[in-house]
Amino acid sequence: MNRAIVRAVQRLTGLPGKPQGVNILEKQRLWYSTKPPTLRKRVTNGIVIGGSIIFFGGASVYMLQQQNRSIRDAGERKRLLREQQEKSDSSAATPAATPAATPAAKPAAKPVASKPKKKKSNVKSGIGGPFELISQDGATVTEKELLGKWTMVYFGFTHCPDICPEEMEKMSAAVNVISGQKDMPDIPIYFITCDPARDTPEVMKRYNEEISSRIIGLTGPEDKVLDACKQYRVYFSNGPKDRDGDYIVDHSVITYLMDPQGKCQAFYSRDSTVESVARDIRQKITSWVPQS
Repeated sequence: MNRAIVRAVQRLTGLPGKPQGVNILEKQRLWYSTKPPTLRKRVTNGIVIGGSIIFFGGASVYMLQQQNRSIRDAGERKRLLREQQEKSDSSAATPAATPAATPAAKPAAKPVASKPKKKKSNVKSGIGGPFELISQDGATVTEKELLGKWTMVYFGFTHCPDICPEEMEKMSAAVNVISGQKDMPDIPIYFITCDPARDTPEVMKRYNEEISSRIIGLTGPEDKVLDACKQYRVYFSNGPKDRDGDYIVDHSVITYLMDPQGKCQAFYSRDSTVESVARDIRQKITSWVPQS
């Protein structure tokens, strides 16, 4: 075998001894079965040394040095163990330092009394506030009209083809259920219009009387209606007019339950049912505690 190759192998593997020449054709199947396609290059010579197969293919050298790697790993472990032993021996020979005076123990801290947790309120903050509107009977109504009793507040318009009448009928039915139960109050429903241009007091009174006598319609100048909507965080927007001048008002579909102090205790959307609303109203009334 070429002496230059022998020296190169000894340099690469770090193992002494003369390599043994082999026929590359005999090892070609093993080589191809252990390497990915990108490394399956044509090689012409190969040698075996220390149980490792080393192939030479042109300028490329491919080595399978599992045994050599194990030998190096074992040597590294021995070196680390030796260094660890030397450190332990040196630390044992070093005289122990005089221990520092132990500081006086601090007195145990007095337990701090935990503050009582405040009862979680059902109040929906920021809903409701001052307003001044006109009732369906022509009287001026402010937010003070809602104090001292449980009330429900809904925003809509009388020209609504389906949603508003459905919500008014549902809430009226729920209130009827509550009013028929023992110790439950009679709850008025305030229907505030989002369409003051068409919903005059007369129009609202005629509309509400067809649904329930519990409903009280409120309207007024556009700026006053807008102020009331802001107090209850209600959105509304007039749609485009058709040939007859008719239009739809897009608005929030929410009914609020207000307690006797004018605070919002719950709100109900279109997904609610008569039974769920009645059940929730009763629960809110029976568990309500006035705020000081």
